[in-house]
Amino acid sequence: YHSLGVAVNFGDGEGSAYRFGKDNEKVPEEVVARVNLAAKNIHFETASATIKQESFSDLDTIVEILMDYPTVDALVEGHTDDVGDDAANMTLSQKRAAAVKQYIENKGIEAMRLTAKGYGETQPVAKNDTPEGRQLNRRVEVKLYYRK
Repeated sequence: YHSLGVAVNFGDGEGSAYRFGKDNEKVPEEVVARVNLAAKNIHFETASATIKQESFSDLDTIVEILMDYPTVDALVEGHTDDVGDDAANMTLSQKRAAAVKQYIENKGIEAMRLTAKGYGETQPVAKNDTPEGRQLNRRVEVKLYYRK
């Protein structure tokens, strides 16, 4: 059983996904909290890019947020643990990010607002020497940003 979470980085620093829109518009903190809650429940079939049905309501929450904020775009990043072949992990992470992107597009968000990028096992958030660490590394992050 593999699962992925969606995390949203709204930091203020350079390289973060948080951006000011027109007139210094900010994404409200309650929106960040909704995305973070939804992020914890995105799951895929084992060794597959097929999103499990149990994830759909949480993905729909992200879709609703993007509908409510039409000037916000999203970068969907796929990540894996270090189990298996590096190249296969890179491919799987790209396919999972693309699957999330496609789901969001199919719900009515314009494709031009979304980008999918796989990073494989290159950006772990935990050590891969425990099952818990590997589970944390198997994730999708959605980084929201304002169009320039």
